[in-house]
Amino acid sequence: MLNDQVFPMPPLTPSSRIPWLSLFAWFLAFGAPATSSFAARTWFVSAIASPGGDGANWSRAFDALAPALAAAAPGDAIWLRAGTYDLDESVHVPSGVSLFGGFAGTEDSPEARRAINFANETTLRLRRAGASVAVLMDASDVRLDGLTFTGANGKPGVVLVRCAPTVVLANCRITRNSAPESGAGLSIRDRSQPRLHNV
Repeated sequence: MLNDQVFPMPPLTPSSRIPWLSLFAWFLAFGAPATSSFAARTWFVSAIASPGGDGANWSRAFDALAPALAAAAPGDAIWLRAGTYDLDESVHVPSGVSLFGGFAGTEDSPEARRAINFANETTLRLRRAGASVAVLMDASDVRLDGLTFTGANGKPGVVLVRCAPTVVLANCRITRNSAPESGAGLSIRDRSQPRLHNV
């Protein structure tokens, strides 16, 4: 039976250090827990862009919002150049993805925009009846900033359903939408708790 006996390790020789170093390197490469994900990306959209862009920057911008939404992952942002984007279907914004309008097409940050006074108005216009311009369901960590939502006929312009307090609408216009129910512009439903600024 061992009673508090200490058995010192023999000193590491150069040859004995190699397995330990190899094990440490293997742990760093394969065994360390994942603590970070891919860096968030910005996707660029311009109504006057040429078809075939990959959204990587202003000069290679997507020419429509749909491919940017398809490419975006949680944590990403979509920047839309000023203009009118005609929609055949509602925009469904997933959790973790933010949309910023009001860009002239040269900026390198949202802070450089003049969206708050709509100098570069960015309009999402629905072209079909019976649908909303934008719908967020069970969403969190979303920001809609510097956008105009218009054209909904028969449904509210923007619908928020069970949205967390981390959903933010800022510097947005919701105009010229019609619905038989109250809240033809913005409908906040089922315990949604969005934050609204300058809407």
